[in-house]
Amino acid sequence: MKMKIVSVTILTVLLVCMSSPVLDIHSVRASGTIYIRANGLVDGTDRIQHDGLIYTFIGNISDSIVVERSNIVVDGAGYALRGTGIGKGIDLSGRTHVTVRSMRIEGFADGIWLSGSTYSNITANTLTSNYDDGVDLRDSSDYNSIVGNNITDNHQDGIELWSSSHNSIAENSISQNHLHGVWTYDNSNYNDISRNTISENHYDGIDLLSSSNYNTVNNNTVENNHDDGITILSSSYNSVYQNQFINNTNQVNTDSLISTWDEGYPSGGNFWSDYNGTDIYSGPYQNVTGHDGIGDTPYIINSKNQDRFPLVPESAGGFGLTPLMIVTVVIVVCIVAATLLILRRRRPSAASPPPPPPPPPT
Repeated sequence: MKMKIVSVTILTVLLVCMSSPVLDIHSVRASGTIYIRANGLVDGTDRIQHDGLIYTFIGNISDSIVVERSNIVVDGAGYALRGTGIGKGIDLSGRTHVTVRSMRIEGFADGIWLSGSTYSNITANTLTSNYDDGVDLRDSSDYNSIVGNNITDNHQDGIELWSSSHNSIAENSISQNHLHGVWTYDNSNYNDISRNTISENHYDGIDLLSSSNYNTVNNNTVENNHDDGITILSSSYNSVYQNQFINNTNQVNTDSLISTWDEGYPSGGNFWSDYNGTDIYSGPYQNVTGHDGIGDTPYIINSKNQDRFPLVPESAGGFGLTPLMIVTVVIVVCIVAATLLILRRRRPSAASPPPPPPPPPT
């Protein structure tokens, strides 16, 4: 009886092993991930058309993409890449000279992930409703360009940089993200943040934190952010000029001792919507009569920081009458009115007609 049981057991084990996928010699790929392989092949979808160095979507895709090849273009051609709240939309870890363009990326943890990635270009994409960041650069992801994207309604930051330098963030619309618009941290240096519209983010518009030094922030519109327009903490040698800071809950927060808030005269500094100074004078010392589009007094940030040459509405695209202009108009009107009154009084009166003759005697 025991021998029969042993025989049946051995036979069962052999049958299971023969039918088991363990014996399958083909490579096993994690479900829900597409690979652009180093040899140029696409693994995991038939919706990416491969023509030389250009990989073009031919339909919407609902998986993550891992790029294992450098020096290529991934063109969404207007289609969407959608996730289920986890993973990375496009993973460029370790890649160089990759362009990702013209696609909508939504529903991942991070929309586009760069780690140790260099000289890549993220352009003309919409990154929205991702559960962490729209674009995340980490671990010396240097010399990349993030240009002309719409980055909105992500659950953390629009663009986040950790230990990444010499990147260009330009001409993006970065709005309504649940934390910050642009967030730099931990020795993220020499980045250029320019010509963006950064608005209505739930915390700060721009953050330069934890030894993020030598960054340039210029020609941005930073408006209606729910906390600070710009925050610079534990970071130095940053230059902030020619920006418009409009109606942020707090325009600026900084403990920096060595930051620059203007380009000197006559280029000027920034437009601050809560600046209440006048523009009656001009010149580098603001002591020459005549307005010049620069406030007569500095915009005080704190005891260590000030914008010496704040821009007034005329130079920021608006139009308004300065006090000098108002006084001049009033004086001219008064002179004209007085002149007319004098001329009227000097005008000779018309001769009175002679009285009628008396009636004839009766």
